[in-house]
Amino acid sequence: MFFFIFTYKIILFITLQIYISFCILKMEYKMSTNRIVGAFSIISRHYDPYEELYNTIVQGDFEKAIHGLEEAINIDPLDAGLAGELAYTLFCARQFRAVEKAYDQAIAFFPENYILKVRKAWIAIQAKGDSTGWNALVDSLPSSQLEETEILSDQFYLALSRRDWGEAERLLAKLHEDVDASIWTRTSPVPRVLYAVLIARLQGESPDGLTRFLGLREELGRKIAATPLSDDATSNLAVVDALLGRKQEAIAEAKQAAEILPISADAVEAPPLLVNLAMVYAWCNESDLAFAQLNALAKTPRGIYAGSLMLEPLWDPLRKDPRFEKLLAEITPREH
Repeated sequence: MFFFIFTYKIILFITLQIYISFCILKMEYKMSTNRIVGAFSIISRHYDPYEELYNTIVQGDFEKAIHGLEEAINIDPLDAGLAGELAYTLFCARQFRAVEKAYDQAIAFFPENYILKVRKAWIAIQAKGDSTGWNALVDSLPSSQLEETEILSDQFYLALSRRDWGEAERLLAKLHEDVDASIWTRTSPVPRVLYAVLIARLQGESPDGLTRFLGLREELGRKIAATPLSDDATSNLAVVDALLGRKQEAIAEAKQAAEILPISADAVEAPPLLVNLAMVYAWCNESDLAFAQLNALAKTPRGIYAGSLMLEPLWDPLRKDPRFEKLLAEITPREH
């Protein structure tokens, strides 16, 4: 009797193992088939689907781009680049809950990729100014990862948001390169001099006392003169000039940058130029013009976000205006 029970259990165990192996093979076959079918359809249409998706985003058709990215991920769920692009496109479209879901799916495939986790946590900062999750995550990272440019840049951003000028200056000194602002509402990179001048201004220095920065400003201007169609560099120079009290130059440069690359030409890279234009107006005491820009950007994909308005000291000249709180209330995501 014992022999039969033992044999039965052995057969049951082997059958279960075969079934599990079959399920795994079936899943792998399905994924492989999806990839093959996807690749065949790509070849048969004679175009690069990723280039087409990018062009769709640039043209401002975010819903079509999101649908296309979701289809591409279904074909190849192990492509981390696609997952990141989907999350970023959803962020541009202000679909914050969907962004977090996209990052969750990517993290499930790449659990060791800490940058995916950091960027997911950053969404709460941009959406509603909440850095709790980001701080907890970064506190758990090894010291070597804390020295990477993206993490240092984010720490610098949050030090600025706390108005911790000493910590901000310490982190800025550690950033040997320009500040990596690629996941903020800025063009990237941002010149270090911009933030150095900002910190000085926010600590009470007047434009007349900032002559020590004029050499760096002129160096930045010479770089732009060598590449006159550089929209992001011209836009950043405009913010520097606004902080230095050079009103006419700042407004002219900010407008020029926005004209070089209008939203009709690039729905992703153009809005940050208009954000900078609004900042320039703010620091040049043109609050009506600043709010006109911000009201439009509040309805624009990759325009202005609540977290930026809440945290960034670059908006301090507008904070006491009642229109600021009204705008902030309008763009802050509602909790469901």
